Amino acid sequence: RSLRADIMAVRDRDPACTCLPDVFLYFKGFHALQTHRVANYHWNKDRRVLAHYLQSQVSQNFQIDIHPNATMGSGIMLDH
Repeated sequence: RSLRADIMAVRDRDPACTCLPDVFLYFKGFHALQTHRVANYHWNKDRRVLAHYLQSQVSQNFQIDIHPNATMGSGIMLDH
């Protein structure tokens, strides 16, 4: 559900988004948010080293820091 809501949030709120594949291919905020969701899953399963590793890679590649234990809702657009 969150994935779909996040895709629709980007499509609806970002005038640079001309089609849905753009979200998957080009939007760093979307990539960072989805990776955070995976990291949060691992954090909650006590795989904290992996969660921190994913967060570190997002930080290095996209310059976006979201702690793996942060709780996020759905329908989020990060414009970076």
